[in-house]
Amino acid sequence: MEQRVKTFLRRLKENWTGRPASFIVMARALNEKDRAQDLEQSGVLESGVGATWEESLAFFDRNGFGGGWGEKMRVAGHRCFVVKHEGAVVAGGWMAYQPEWAYEVGYLFDCGDDGCYMFGDFVEPAMRGRWLQAKLGRHRLCVAIRDGKKWTYGLIWEGNAPSLKNSERNGLVRAGKISGRFMGPWQRDRVETLTEGVPHGRFVTRDGREVGAGRWRWKYAPEREAA
Repeated sequence: MEQRVKTFLRRLKENWTGRPASFIVMARALNEKDRAQDLEQSGVLESGVGATWEESLAFFDRNGFGGGWGEKMRVAGHRCFVVKHEGAVVAGGWMAYQPEWAYEVGYLFDCGDDGCYMFGDFVEPAMRGRWLQAKLGRHRLCVAIRDGKKWTYGLIWEGNAPSLKNSERNGLVRAGKISGRFMGPWQRDRVETLTEGVPHGRFVTRDGREVGAGRWRWKYAPEREAA
């Protein structure tokens, strides 16, 4: 009986007292140095142009981006960039110019009219350590500034040190942070500014409510619970 009570209390604590989750918004202003990169010599290919959509989406499908996620991103109009090795796609990442659902936090991330949002980066384990993620980042920065964008953003889990370092190598700074606690199907979040003078985009619910800086907001989060 005592063990059952302990098990019940442990599960209650796990499910209802809330587990913290924080993500860092990386950001920086685009500049002429970004524009100067030779895209043709970068080794990065855009899906639908230098690489087929079939092989690009297959790469994400086999690396855990299931449920047709890649196809949804393609239909939404987002751009995909990949790197090949010996004819096979071994790394890839996405870029959005319009609000996109950030499944990590359960909100739409809005980068604004003058911004781009880089997300969905993945490098196959056997190819890590070759600076492929940094290469993907530099290529997308060049594409964005040539398209007239002024800011770039990325959303990275606070505990993912390698990805944070890769972003910082491309000049991005820790502009903001969204912190959340999950209590069963409920979620409360706050957005903080980490670097003054650097925008960090907006996190918005599906019905248009923004998560304010420094404020806590409760919301029912069935998407997060289902995930």
